[in-house]
Amino acid sequence: MNFDYSGSRTDVMFGRGRRDEAGELTARYGDEALVVTTRNAMQDAGFLDDVLTSLEGAGVNATVFEDVQPNPTVENVVDAADAGGDADAVVALGGGSPMDVSKATAISLATFDGTPTAEGIWGYVSGERSMQDALPVVAVPSTSGTGSHVDPWSVVTYTEENAKVGFGGDVLVPRAAVVDPEIADEMPASLTARTGFDAFCHLNESYVAKGADALTDAHALRGMDLVNRHLRRSVEGSSGSRDAMAVADTLAGFCETTSGVVATHAVAHSISAFGHDVAHGDALASVASEVARYNVENGDDETKRRYGEIAETLGAPIADRKLDAHLVVDAVDELVADLGLQASVGELVDASPQTLAENAVTYMGTALRNNPIEVDEEDVADIIENAY
Repeated sequence: MNFDYSGSRTDVMFGRGRRDEAGELTARYGDEALVVTTRNAMQDAGFLDDVLTSLEGAGVNATVFEDVQPNPTVENVVDAADAGGDADAVVALGGGSPMDVSKATAISLATFDGTPTAEGIWGYVSGERSMQDALPVVAVPSTSGTGSHVDPWSVVTYTEENAKVGFGGDVLVPRAAVVDPEIADEMPASLTARTGFDAFCHLNESYVAKGADALTDAHALRGMDLVNRHLRRSVEGSSGSRDAMAVADTLAGFCETTSGVVATHAVAHSISAFGHDVAHGDALASVASEVARYNVENGDDETKRRYGEIAETLGAPIADRKLDAHLVVDAVDELVADLGLQASVGELVDASPQTLAENAVTYMGTALRNNPIEVDEEDVADIIENAY
């Protein structure tokens, strides 16, 4: 056995009420911070005030940018960077979108001398520019789904190109994360379902990915077990289950950092690239079982065994993991139905399977190459057609 494991470079502080520690953590990096969040949600619940009070108590002056949009664009990042001024650190408060904007903004503030452009930022996303430095990011997640508080990834959209792309590097890993499940208690059921399914996808995709290793396998299996036992209860409002989902989400972040994601995420990003208002969890739910079906039907014995284990973790009656691997399709569909996420691809976006497949191959090739089974554009189009 031979593998490399990155784990997490993030200091994780986990527990209810620990958002009050955000100021002390941020003060390690200076006395000026840009707080990136969404309008209304964190403010209405009082969590923005809690974080600002914590920063003030630690001697950190805060500027707030609260105009983060769902599926944020490069223009959204430019606006956040313009607000950043002389920030020494960026505090990301919220779900996946504030995390994405915070990381991209941290690069911009460190490298553009306060004058970022959409084209310049897109250069990092597309790989045309190398990431040399970024301001420290302190993450305070409000959802249990993206894993972004402990991973090196950011996802932004360039609407002119119909491109939604994940990009990453060591400089994007948050220096610290405050995982306070009290914040997740305020999530509505629909958001809990969507983000929780994202966590499940990070876990199951990393488990079958070409980049999987023994340590991420352990995290993924434990995380999927937590999802199976607690996501439905979390949607119903159980505080204890929301604590468990916050753990699962953190494990998922560890997994995607090292093992990566596969075709499910590649196709989901292409859906959101054309359907700018499509929630990421909905996009994932529309294709997850069809990607699993393709991989099981075309996979080798090890791929089948892994999908059989995923099905078993979801409660399917597995007698032989390889022979019963196909049961993962129904198990995933059952989870999707229980969460109320049954929309098809065609219901989510007005783009043909071929167009979506071409987009996925163009912009999410890394994830497709990490799929356990080799897929080309026609294979991806067939998967989407079956989910349409």
